[in-house]
Amino acid sequence: MSSLGAFTLRSAARVNSALLVSRVSPRICVPLRAATTLNDGASKTHDHSAHFKFERYFAAGMMPLIPAAYFVHGPVMDAALTIALTLHIHWGIQGVIADYARPFVIGDAAAKGARAGAYLITALLLAGKSAPFQHERCRNHEGIRDGLLSLIHNNPFTLKSLVSPYSSWCIFLMSKGKTRQQKKKFFKRKENRGKVFVKKEAPPKPTAPPLRERGRFDLVHDYEGEVQSCSHGPCLLFLDKKEKQRFFACAIFRDNEKCPFKAILKEDGSIERKSTDEVKPVGKKYPYGVIPKKLKEIPKDSKIVFCPQCLEVFADKHKHPGTFVTRPQLRRPSRLLETIDDQHGMAQFFFSDDTLSVISSSISNGKYDGIVCMGSPRLFEHLKEEKKEGRQLFILDWDERYLSFFLAKMSARYSMLTDFFPDPKAEERLNAFLATVSRLVIVTDPPFGVFVEPLMKSVQAIRTRHAIARGSSPAVSHSIVFLPFFVGKHALKNYKGELWMSDYRVLYANHKEFSRHHKTTVRMLTDMGKECIDLSGMEGYKDCSRCHLTGRCPVAMDKARAKLSIRFLNLERTEYK
Repeated sequence: MSSLGAFTLRSAARVNSALLVSRVSPRICVPLRAATTLNDGASKTHDHSAHFKFERYFAAGMMPLIPAAYFVHGPVMDAALTIALTLHIHWGIQGVIADYARPFVIGDAAAKGARAGAYLITALLLAGKSAPFQHERCRNHEGIRDGLLSLIHNNPFTLKSLVSPYSSWCIFLMSKGKTRQQKKKFFKRKENRGKVFVKKEAPPKPTAPPLRERGRFDLVHDYEGEVQSCSHGPCLLFLDKKEKQRFFACAIFRDNEKCPFKAILKEDGSIERKSTDEVKPVGKKYPYGVIPKKLKEIPKDSKIVFCPQCLEVFADKHKHPGTFVTRPQLRRPSRLLETIDDQHGMAQFFFSDDTLSVISSSISNGKYDGIVCMGSPRLFEHLKEEKKEGRQLFILDWDERYLSFFLAKMSARYSMLTDFFPDPKAEERLNAFLATVSRLVIVTDPPFGVFVEPLMKSVQAIRTRHAIARGSSPAVSHSIVFLPFFVGKHALKNYKGELWMSDYRVLYANHKEFSRHHKTTVRMLTDMGKECIDLSGMEGYKDCSRCHLTGRCPVAMDKARAKLSIRFLNLERTEYK
């Protein structure tokens, strides 16, 4: 019993001595040599306050060093960052060992091994970081980025968990600061692929130039032979001014991936096909008015589910993912369907509410009883909701999704550059519609990069159909075409005396630039009477009809703009020069 009590007293004395040592021993990175006895109860240690201050100052000095390495590149900066990181990590490891690997806790041998291991880790760390400076890539200023990568991935003696928080951040900074050529050279090496980040591969460059490259391609109008057709209908004949070559290509899509059809017209008149897309469009059954017919079968107290995959509506539920909609929503499909964002032929941009009001009031002022909306479904929906007595509507659009929302007597799929109906019966229904209206207006909203000549031919073809369908009855027809002003100026030259350009700035609700007044370049070209477009109630427009009678306009300040015969002039700086 006495021996047990003596052992307990000796253990308590050792613990008390350890507590006294911990109070006076600084938590720094140097090994502690403490001479401890049971009599004095404390350790005789050196004063490490100066070293502690130096370490704190050194850590604070690393704060500007690491951001500086982002902008300054070279061996000197890489060496400085290497030494700083190595010392910082070394002192941190030694601090941990000094606190938790003391001799009285783990024994003298283990404590000495831990201290020796700290120096071994530091030596390996410094060797791994310094290895690239002896390599050829160091002389090419690849620097510490490759050094850290070599240390982490190629040195089996390195503690990856200790250096990864520092090395990963430095790799990010250094790689981001490199030039594009340096990054390209770095990632060419097989051993470097995927080490820092996986660079997104650039899409393959097209072998053939874009079909609508400005200034290179022209349309051929004097061809009297057989017109070639692709799967989207009759093609257009283009002239490649650089290659001195004439060829047929798709009239809908501008991208070779969307429609690879190409047929070269040789000098002797023969056709050489360069594409396997030789399928001519065949007649098929189109889903005219499927949704209005289905709504009659659904009870009014039932929920309506719209399936974008089936393009139909169902009562309460459906096997495909759908959306609960209301009946008024189904009357505005352009706001319900997903917008096509294809810049190579079918990009869909819709008029803003202000522009819809201006167009609607202009049509009402013209007292038109028949309206053909060519490529403008949102305008068709807006006019249809107005439900004005004596007004009839017809929509022509290539997007066949709209056919499910409108009846066959008022809708058709149509190619506006070739005046082509994939459904032959649709042309008959259009002629029947034209026969019932005396005053017709054709509203056309083509793609921004459209060829004006074939577009105007299609507009004229519809006006001719109207005159033929009316026979001896009165037939008046006009057109409104929306074009960028730099394209509209050329159209005014080719159709002098027929069209005039309004200064109203057309806005598109879903366009990044053309949704703002000071950015849009789209204008209205029309042969309607100038009194139809009334902007007197809109802010920012001035009535200049009296000025243009004399050919002078003090607001426009240039003769070229006055010659456009604009009635209402935008008060902002104009681009017509």
